[in-house]
Amino acid sequence: MANDTKIRSNARWLLRLTTLIIGIAWLIDYLIPHDYCFEQRRKLTDKEYILIVLDKFIKEGKIKLHDRNETAQAYLLHHPKCCSVSKGKNFSVL
Repeated sequence: MANDTKIRSNARWLLRLTTLIIGIAWLIDYLIPHDYCFEQRRKLTDKEYILIVLDKFIKEGKIKLHDRNETAQAYLLHHPKCCSVSKGKNFSVL
């Protein structure tokens, strides 16, 4: 019986610890804006954020470029309405 009580106590303690860790991780993700540059201590403009995401997509091959030397900046100049930033609950580039 004492062993069962100890197991239940440990299980409750582990559940509380797990809940606390998940809660802290969620809070950090919720409170820190995704468009914030810590190095420069400022929020990124929509254009800067779009360029970062486009650059990532180009490197991952998610966007096909006509010219191998084309950059995210050049792509945005040729396709100015390709993307927009949604700053709702789920911050994203559309």
